[in-house]
Amino acid sequence: MWSKQLSCRLAALLLGLAVQGAGTAGADQMLQELVTDRRCDNYVPVTQDQLRLAEAAFVTVLQAPAAVAADRAVDDWQELGFRLRHFSVGNANWLLLHQTAGQCSGQGLYLVRKDAVPELALQVPHGYFDRYTDDIAAGLLQAPLRLIALNTARRHYTRNGTTVDADLAHRDDNLFTALTRAFARVFPRGRLVQLHGFNPDKRTSAAGRSAAAIVSTGSITPSVHSTAITACLQPLLGRPVCQFPHDIRELGGTRNVQGRLLRGDGHSGFVHLELDRKTREQLRVDDLLRNGFGTCLYDGMPMP
Repeated sequence: MWSKQLSCRLAALLLGLAVQGAGTAGADQMLQELVTDRRCDNYVPVTQDQLRLAEAAFVTVLQAPAAVAADRAVDDWQELGFRLRHFSVGNANWLLLHQTAGQCSGQGLYLVRKDAVPELALQVPHGYFDRYTDDIAAGLLQAPLRLIALNTARRHYTRNGTTVDADLAHRDDNLFTALTRAFARVFPRGRLVQLHGFNPDKRTSAAGRSAAAIVSTGSITPSVHSTAITACLQPLLGRPVCQFPHDIRELGGTRNVQGRLLRGDGHSGFVHLELDRKTREQLRVDDLLRNGFGTCLYDGMPMP
């Protein structure tokens, strides 16, 4: 079910934006497009041409999000079925990329920070399925994140009696792929954290059943990024934070498409982060804990 808390956060955010720029009618339209229509059980894979177009468009907005205006960049996004909006939350200034009403094809929703912040991206590929992961992301809009990416279709759903696989972390025919490639090009020393949720009752090991979080690189080799996040989360969460594969041998994200893409480009910044249900529930409602969590995501990274 669509998270009511996330709806409220984003609705309030966009209402303020739309009222500034388009009046009540504009506010109503944007609220429907983002909140009501963000979830669309209509996953449509992108073509190779669309992937190339999207990668170039992401490079443009990652390099200079504040400068994106009515030019070629906007044309490219419109061709992909996306609209661009600028908005602020507190002192944080963002560029929003979302698909237009009636054109949602499960290709995600993207928020790009326009201020000077670390080269840090947060991807949420399984919102709806990994409960509260999108709530947590929505609560980090004032954290020093360069980018937040959210899925817009359920991980799996049924259409016309057939199960559709719309798992953005396990498919490469989607804009998460284009974004990941663009991120590697623009930020070769950046960090991309992908947020997931797990059920301790389904784990096969004692470590998995007791862990608050499981951190990995999507491979058997930890990195400075995964090690920094693990060390920061342990005292914050007050429960075991396991690093794959040393502390635990499951949920290492080894089949994750985005992790493989980055490693294939020689990029070491991918971090696969699994949170158990209790931890996600706490991060959803506890502002202080969530702020600390946001700090851990960029622990050890240089400030610009």
